[in-house]
Amino acid sequence: MYKICTYNFGCRSKVAGYEVTERKNVAFIDFISRSAFDMFTAVMYGESPQTTDSRVADPTDIEFVQASQTAFDLTGELIANPLAKVFGTDTYQSFKVNMDKVFNLGWEVAEEYVAQVQQKPKVKVKEEDAGKCPVTAVKNKMPFVERLLNRGEMSTNDIKSISGPMQMAGVDTTVSDIWTSLSGSYSSESSCLACSSNTSRYKPFFYTPTLSQQ
Repeated sequence: MYKICTYNFGCRSKVAGYEVTERKNVAFIDFISRSAFDMFTAVMYGESPQTTDSRVADPTDIEFVQASQTAFDLTGELIANPLAKVFGTDTYQSFKVNMDKVFNLGWEVAEEYVAQVQQKPKVKVKEEDAGKCPVTAVKNKMPFVERLLNRGEMSTNDIKSISGPMQMAGVDTTVSDIWTSLSGSYSSESSCLACSSNTSRYKPFFYTPTLSQQ
């Protein structure tokens, strides 16, 4: 499904040097977004898609990251102008297109992974481990989505439905936090600006995606 990549600073910094500095294949902000996507995908599925490395990245994964970025960028504009939905403006239409990409691409990846897990012997999740951090679960060689399946408390369709939004939210919050921290390292004024500009980018609560699978 995905290619395994060891997450260590040396590996990541070498790729950053090649992609961002030497070849200029990826803008710095996009590199952060891809890194966040790789990290959350590894937590959810146990393997990294390595989107930070353009030499091996899957175009579909890049499309997911780009759609996530665009949708969250447009969210702030739509919250500031709620009539955009009423009148079906270009901004709202673009938002819909990108959100549907996120949900549908997320569904497809989850569907493939769920099918693989269902072919394996079911592993019972210990009660004391059920509420542990997903990152800890990955260290124990049980990705988050597999844990959800083995616990049997959610339907497979529910798990597929939440997978894309979870990855999307993970990318946005991680990028926002990193960008705010970097801005703050230069000046307190820019840090305040970064915080104020990012607070409106969360929770696109006024849009219900249309899943072709449902």
